[in-house]
Amino acid sequence: MTEAKKQKKQYKKEKRKFLSPWKALTVWSLIGAIGFGIGTSLASIADNALAVFVSGKMMKLVNEDPGAVYYPADFTTEEEMLAYGEKISRQIEAEGAILFKNENNALPLAADSKVSCFSTSSVNLVYGGTGSGTIDTSVADTLKDALEKAGVLVNETLWDFYKTGAASEYSSGEAGYFPKKSALYEAPWSVYTEDVLSSVE
Repeated sequence: MTEAKKQKKQYKKEKRKFLSPWKALTVWSLIGAIGFGIGTSLASIADNALAVFVSGKMMKLVNEDPGAVYYPADFTTEEEMLAYGEKISRQIEAEGAILFKNENNALPLAADSKVSCFSTSSVNLVYGGTGSGTIDTSVADTLKDALEKAGVLVNETLWDFYKTGAASEYSSGEAGYFPKKSALYEAPWSVYTEDVLSSVE
């Protein structure tokens, strides 16, 4: 090997030795920047939950009076608070419901009445929103459960068509809180079979 080749090989070796730490630093800096960006975004979305998790506070009082009661509790127990919340929810629902038309006194439904629940959303309810509108959806009744508890019979054929049949492919798949996209998730008329249509009374 000539002297020039030896020097060139030695130069490349020294160059790699010099650049390796900087390459590693660049890679780790890039990973850290991406992680920081994702973490910051998630923290801004769930700032309240994060503050509660770390026992922090979302605000700071200036000139705080040690003897003052800033946030008086209206309830002595959590059960009392939840019971009151349920009572208010029922009141709001009752006052907010509007009966547009009631031909032949069809409503209120009599016990053992048969109903057909139309739309993919009937089996994929949106129960609430975020913040104060959030509920525990794991214990929430489905529309079918609620109707059956009131003594109303639900069209099983139509229900299964939306729940597990051809119409289930058109569901938003985002039941529970609130839909993430403003779009129409509805089964086209072409997927309704004769069995499904004839089940509607």
